[in-house]
Amino acid sequence: MTGKALIEKEKGNGTVRFLTFNVNGIRTFFHYHPFSGMNQSLTDVFDYFKADIVTFQELKTDRQSMAKWGKVPGFFSFISIPQLKKGYSGVGCWVRIYPEEHPLHDAMHVLKAEEGITGMLTVKIGKMNVRYRDDPNLGIGGYDSLGIGDTDEREGLKLDSEGRCVMIELACNIVVVNVYCPANSTLSEEGQSFRIKFLGVLFKRIRNLDKMVKKGVLMGD
Repeated sequence: MTGKALIEKEKGNGTVRFLTFNVNGIRTFFHYHPFSGMNQSLTDVFDYFKADIVTFQELKTDRQSMAKWGKVPGFFSFISIPQLKKGYSGVGCWVRIYPEEHPLHDAMHVLKAEEGITGMLTVKIGKMNVRYRDDPNLGIGGYDSLGIGDTDEREGLKLDSEGRCVMIELACNIVVVNVYCPANSTLSEEGQSFRIKFLGVLFKRIRNLDKMVKKGVLMGD
């Protein structure tokens, strides 16, 4: 069966379709068929995919453009971009919003969303910046034994500074982890060290979530 046939195949009301795509630049994505005819509309793209959970990598967008890609009718959206490098990396996750009468409405409800793999990034609450790992109402969990403790906060923040991961927890006990893993394309020792550390923390985090009886779905590149 061809990929096109798979996309066009109708799915049942109780089926969730996951789709992941390295777009190599969200604007570049719309230069190619069939997306070039969709007026840069992610709504049209997601309808074409018939997808319920969509994860993109290498968005290569900036903070000013996030509102455009984040406001997709009928979808919750969660986007992470690099803190310093503009037009580099970046990941996004979109989750379909089902009406109350739909059988998947409760299961697909998003309980939490988190940037990064270490839990050391912060969310502004009032006048305070609170780390995900310090507040169970914010963080998804699974931070123990990652190889990065509180004393290594600088290293943890470095791993999470490039907009390489966003994860969401659904009410059905599934955690979707969308990552754009470092490739060390320059073949440098520093790049290789960063890559190995990132992958090590990522896989430990997923194993920790499994121990918490949360089923991880790893998507990305």
